[in-house]
Amino acid sequence: GLPYMVEQKGIGYNVDVDIFKVSDATLSKLDILEGHPTWYIRKQIPIFTEGRIVTCWLYFNPKEIHADSQMHKTYLQNVGFRSSKWEDVESLLNEI
Repeated sequence: GLPYMVEQKGIGYNVDVDIFKVSDATLSKLDILEGHPTWYIRKQIPIFTEGRIVTCWLYFNPKEIHADSQMHKTYLQNVGFRSSKWEDVESLLNEI
């Protein structure tokens, strides 16, 4: 199965994230990429970073939670690039 964020306490693992500031237009493209709101839902949550808390948008899949699913501590995703550089993410979004 696909890895996805689960908004349930006590399920899964903490997740490392990259934080980007994006325009409303880019956020709309990310919504298309993530299938919001039909597949994933986007919610604002607090992210704890180096001594402060930042409120960020994250995508969750509220529909597909299986009690017997194996949760992975790490996941390597092949989407055509391996980078947390914003230029690489932006390049992918421009294809949408």
